[in-house]
Amino acid sequence: MSTTDDSFSVTHDPIEIQRPSLKERWWHIMDTWKIGIIPLPLFVLAGALIAIDCLGGKLPSDIVVMVATLAFFGFACGEFGKRLPIVGKLGAAAICATFIPSALVYYGLLPDVVVESTTKFYKSTNILYLYICCIIVGSIMSMNRTVLIQGFLRIFFPMLCGEIVGMIVGMGVGLALGLEPFQIFFFIILPIMAGGVGEGAIPLSIGYATLLHMDQGVALGRVLPMVMLGGLTAIIISGCLNQLGKRYPHLTGEGQLMPNRANADATVSQPAFSGKADVTTIASGALLAVLLYMLGMLGHKLIGLPAPVGMLFMAVLVKLCNGASPRLLEGSQVVYKFFQTSVTYPILFAVGVAITPWHELVAAFTVSNLLVIISTVSALVATGFFVGKKIGMHPIDVAIVSCCQSGQGGTGDVAILTAGNRMSLMPFAQIATRIGGAINVSVSLLILGNFLGKRSYGIVQAEGVIDLGRRLGDRYGDLKALLQGNGLALATRYLNDAVDVPLSAITFLPVIVQPEKILCVGMNYADKRKEFDQHNPAPTLFVRFPDSQTGHNEPVLKPRHSSEFDYEGELAVIIGKGGENISRDDALRHVAGYSCYMDGSARDWQHTWFTAGKNWRQTGAFGPWMATADEIPDPHSLAIRTWLNGRMVQEDNTSSMIHKIAELIEYISTFTRLSPGDVIITGSPGGVGKKRNPPLFMKEGDRIEVEIEHIGHLSNTLVAKHPERLSQIRYLLADSGLGLDNDITLFVEAWSGAQLVGCAGLAGNVIKCVAVNEQLRGENLSARLLAEVENAALERGHFHLFLCTRPCNRERFARSGFWPIAQSGNNAVLMENTPQGIARYCRTLSRMRKGGEKTGAIVMNANPFTLGHRHLVEQAAGQCDALHLFVVREDASFFPFSARLEMVRAGVAHLPNVVVHEGSQYIISRATFPAYFLKETGKVQQAWSEIDVLIFRDFIAPALGITHRFIGSEPFCDITRQYNQTLHDLLASHIEVVEMPRIKATGNAISASEVRRLLKTQQFSRIREIVPDSTFAHLETHYRASAEVA
Repeated sequence: MSTTDDSFSVTHDPIEIQRPSLKERWWHIMDTWKIGIIPLPLFVLAGALIAIDCLGGKLPSDIVVMVATLAFFGFACGEFGKRLPIVGKLGAAAICATFIPSALVYYGLLPDVVVESTTKFYKSTNILYLYICCIIVGSIMSMNRTVLIQGFLRIFFPMLCGEIVGMIVGMGVGLALGLEPFQIFFFIILPIMAGGVGEGAIPLSIGYATLLHMDQGVALGRVLPMVMLGGLTAIIISGCLNQLGKRYPHLTGEGQLMPNRANADATVSQPAFSGKADVTTIASGALLAVLLYMLGMLGHKLIGLPAPVGMLFMAVLVKLCNGASPRLLEGSQVVYKFFQTSVTYPILFAVGVAITPWHELVAAFTVSNLLVIISTVSALVATGFFVGKKIGMHPIDVAIVSCCQSGQGGTGDVAILTAGNRMSLMPFAQIATRIGGAINVSVSLLILGNFLGKRSYGIVQAEGVIDLGRRLGDRYGDLKALLQGNGLALATRYLNDAVDVPLSAITFLPVIVQPEKILCVGMNYADKRKEFDQHNPAPTLFVRFPDSQTGHNEPVLKPRHSSEFDYEGELAVIIGKGGENISRDDALRHVAGYSCYMDGSARDWQHTWFTAGKNWRQTGAFGPWMATADEIPDPHSLAIRTWLNGRMVQEDNTSSMIHKIAELIEYISTFTRLSPGDVIITGSPGGVGKKRNPPLFMKEGDRIEVEIEHIGHLSNTLVAKHPERLSQIRYLLADSGLGLDNDITLFVEAWSGAQLVGCAGLAGNVIKCVAVNEQLRGENLSARLLAEVENAALERGHFHLFLCTRPCNRERFARSGFWPIAQSGNNAVLMENTPQGIARYCRTLSRMRKGGEKTGAIVMNANPFTLGHRHLVEQAAGQCDALHLFVVREDASFFPFSARLEMVRAGVAHLPNVVVHEGSQYIISRATFPAYFLKETGKVQQAWSEIDVLIFRDFIAPALGITHRFIGSEPFCDITRQYNQTLHDLLASHIEVVEMPRIKATGNAISASEVRRLLKTQQFSRIREIVPDSTFAHLETHYRASAEVA
C-alpha cells in the first residue's frame, strides 16, 4: 500500500534485511581481524607451518620461509607492544619488536631453529640495507622539494646545539654521580651519539682497540649496551613527543620540519601524485633505490664515505636537480609506503634475534649509567625542540629528528620514527644519524689519539722511530697486518722521513704480538746436542703461545712454581710470505726478517713433553725489533751470545745449526701452512744452566741479555710480579684489612703521583683484592678499578667473572654489575657478573637428570684416582638409581684437571648408572677460594665450606634431583673433616648425607697424598697396590720417564 501526493511518498511495505553469507563473513574476518597487517587466519596458518618446521628440527633460511617467519614473529611482538596500556602509545611496539626477541633468545625460549635461521638469513642477505635504501630514497623522493631544501639547510644548527648541550649535561650528571670523566664521555655519551651500530659502535670499537690496547670484541661489548639504551630512551621520548603533538597541534608539522609558507609555489612546481602507480612504475622506484645504494657503495670504495651516507647525498641531489620523472617519484613513494608498513616490524624482530645482546643490555642497567643516558638524550632532544622553535621550524618534528641522534643507526631511526609516527622524516633522521655520528666518532678518536699513547709500529733509526702506524695504520694496523698485506715495500717509502718518537719514549712489545703460530726447535746446535747426548736426526719441535711472550726491556716473569728457570738465547725467524709444501730452495724468500729471542724454560716442568716448561706467562722475550731479510744476506753466519748478569753464558754462531732455516721451513710447511707473522725459534747453543756444574738458573732480579750480530741486543730483567709495586699493594691492602692472595696474575692499579691509591687483582676469572685509599673512598674509584680489571679479564678471554667479598661490600659491588650467589653468614658472599650464570648452569645440568627415586652425588678431586675413590663410587652406585660424580675442575692440584678427569672416567667405566661431570666454578676448590679478606684460617675454612655446600644444596641438587650426598670418612685432614661436618649441618633437612669408611691397604687407609709421595720416589710397585689398573697405566705412561730438555 502507498499514499502519494505531489511532494513525497510513504511506503508501508516490509523491508527485507539480508543476512551476510558464510562467504561474506569469512571475507569480513580476513579484511578486519588482523595482527599487524596480517589477516588473522593467515597469521594462524603461518604460526602452524612454522611450528611444524620447528618440531621437525629444521626451519629453512631461504627467503620464502623467512618472509613468513619474520612477519609472524615481528607483527606479533609489535601488536603486543601496541596493546600495552599507556606505553603502547609511546613507541612500545618498536621496543617490543626488537627487545622481546632478544630476551627470548637469551633465556632460551625461542626455538633454536628459529634463532639459527633468522640469524643466518639476516647476516647473509644484508636485507637491512635493502630496507634502509628503500625507506631513505622513497622518503626523499616523496618530499616537497622546497621544504626539503629549507630543512637540509636548517637541521644542522639544532643538531649541533643539541649535541653540545647533551654532552655538557651528560658529563655534569656523570660527575655528580661520581663516575670518571673518561668513562662518562668515551664509554657512555659518545656511543649514544656515534650513529648506531654499523657506522658508529663498530668503528668506535676499532678505534678504542687501537688506542686503548683493548680487544675489539671487548670494546664493542662495552659500547653496544649504551647505544641500545640510548636508542631505547630516544624511542620512548619520540612516542611522548607524538602524544604532545596531538595535544598541541600548533607545535607540530606532522612530519614536516618547516611551515610550508611557499605552499602555493610548491604546489605548482610539485607534481601531484595520482595514487594509481602501475607495476612497472613501482618496480622502477625500487630499482632507483637499489642503484643509488650501489653508487653509495662505489663512493665508499673511492673516498671511504659510508655507503648509506653516499646514497643519502645522491638521493637528495636527484631530488633537487629534478633528475627523476613524476611517475618515477610516484613509484618510489609506493615502495616507501610498502616497506614502512609491511617490513618494519619483521626487520626489527630479525635485528633483535641476530645482533641485540640481551645480557649486555641487562648488565648496563646500572642506575648511574641510566641517569647519564637519560639526561644526555633528554637534553639533546630538548635543545633541538627549543632551537627549532626559535628559528621557525616545527619544534616537535625537530625534536624527533634529534632523537635519532641517539638511535641505533638505520634500525634505530626506524624504531624512533615509528614510535613518533613521523616516518616521512627519515631523510633528516639519516642526516642526524649518519653524518652526525661519523663526525662525532672521527673527531673523538682524533682527540683520544692525541691525548693517549697508542700501540703502533715503525722503522727504527739511530735517532728514534718513524711511526708507520700513523702513516699506514688505516690499512695495516700492526706489523703482522703489514706482512699479511705484503706491505714491506710500501713501508720503505718512508725511510727518509723524520723520526716521530725517540727510542727512550717507547715501551717495546714483542715484535709480533699475536702470531698465529710460534714453532720452536729444540736441540739444533751441535754443542747442545753433545751436552744432552741427543742423536735423533729429525728436528725436535714444540710450540709457544702468544701470551708467553714479552718485549725488549720489559720484565720477564719468573714462574712461581719453578726453581729451575733456565735461559736460552735464540734466533727468531719471522715469516713474511705464507705457504705450504715450500721447497728448501725457495724457503728463504718466505722470510720477512729476523730477531732475537730469549726462550725462558722451566726445566722442572719439562717431563716427556716441553710445552709445560715453555709457556708460563711472560717468560719468553722477543725483540727488540725485526731486521728485514735484505739486511741479513746469510742468516747462518751470525754470532749469537747470551749474558746473565753481565757474564757470558752462551756463545756460538748460527752456522752451527744442525737443521738450517731453509730445511726447517721446508719441514714445517709440509705438515702445517705457514702464515705471514708466524715465528720459528731456531734453537739455542750449548751452555744452558741445566747442564752446568753446579746448575745455573735465573732468579728474581737477574738481567738476561741476548745479542745476535747485525740484528740487535735484547735485554730483560727477571721479576716476580713487580716486587716493588707488590710491596705498595700489600701496604694498601693491609690498610683496608686485606691480605694478598698469591695466585693473582694481574693487578690494575690507580696512582696519584708516586702514591698507590687503589688496586684490583685478577686470578683467572676471579676478581680479588679490591682496595682504595681511605681518603678517596666514596669517589667511585673502586667502580673504575672494577671496570678496568673486568676489561683486562675480557681481553684474556674471561667473560664470566666471580668476586668474593665481605657481605658489607655486597651493595657496592652490586652497583658495578655483580649479582650474589651464596653467602656465608657475616664472613663472605660470592658474586658473579651476570644475573643468569648459575641459572644457565642449572639448566645445562637439568638435561642430564635421570629418573628413579634415589639419586646420589659425589664430589671428588681425585688427585689421583685411587682404589679408595673407586670403592666409594661403587658403594654409592649400588645404593642409587643414578649417581652424579663431579670432578673438581681447578688446576691447583699435582695432577692437571684433564688428567684427573681421564683417570676418573676410566676408573668408573664399568658402572653404567654413574654420570661423570666436569666440575665448574660453582663447585669450589678450597685451593682457589679467595681468602684475602679473612685473616683467620678458621673463618676461611668456614666461608669456603658453607658457600660450596649452599650452592650445591640450593642450585645443583634441585637441578639434578639429588636426594643423597656420599662422602668418605677423613682420618688424615682436618679441613676435609670440617667440610664433611658442614655437609651434615647444612644438608640435614634437604639431602641425606651418607659417610662411608675408607678402605685400607697394607694396614693403612688409602689416600691420594700417599700416591703422590710414592710417585716422587718412583716406587711404582707400591703405587700399584693402591690404585686401579687404569690409574696405574696413566701414571706409568706419563710419570715414569726421565725428564728431557729442549
